[in-house]
Amino acid sequence: VDRSGAASEQGSALHAANTLGAGAGTFAAGLLLLPVVGFTTTNRVAAAGNLLVGLVALALDPRFPALVPADDLHFEERPASDPAPIGVAVAFLCGGAGRAAEVVWTRMVALLLGATTYAFTAMLLAVLLGIAFGGRLGGTFADDALRFGGAAAARAGLAKVCLALAAVCFALPFVWPWLPYVFVGVFDLFDGRKNPLAVFLGSFAGAALALLPPAVLMGAAFPYAVRVVAGDGAD
Repeated sequence: VDRSGAASEQGSALHAANTLGAGAGTFAAGLLLLPVVGFTTTNRVAAAGNLLVGLVALALDPRFPALVPADDLHFEERPASDPAPIGVAVAFLCGGAGRAAEVVWTRMVALLLGATTYAFTAMLLAVLLGIAFGGRLGGTFADDALRFGGAAAARAGLAKVCLALAAVCFALPFVWPWLPYVFVGVFDLFDGRKNPLAVFLGSFAGAALALLPPAVLMGAAFPYAVRVVAGDGAD
């Protein structure tokens, strides 16, 4: 982070890149590695990948000195307020609710789309893409809220995101019954009897319909919580 006023935006960009990488790994494992080389080799590839990333990070670390964020918030131009510890509590509760929701989603996807590698990969990919997109978008809005309205505006934004997430989760029971129809429609569209990939595409379409909206809001909550915790002080 090189500017105090861009902590959420730049932090969420890093988080989005990490989450997109997780999505790429999910796609590669579920559609390429597991069906071709099996569980043991896939696990070894994942372990080797983590080892390689760790070694590269250790090699590059001395080349990148720590940055001191520049103060670009111009405190005199906007309302001042103190950091709000409530952001930590909200982040904790959002994380707990999100993981609990994912347990429920896993069960529902297994019941409606089948307990297959394709179905689970589709569900996880939809959630990860939603979190990455929501986090990237939320970072920009959270920084703007702080810049123009102070920490109070950031807290209000976080509250709105949480309320929207609650509303979407309450609406999900009305969406679940449509998933098998979406799956069959996409399966027939891509002639699933001749194209095995149609199974994944149908599963992903159904999972995205139900899970992208709440996942986007989950992702957006994180940068808002960062801004609420940081308040108007230097990062």
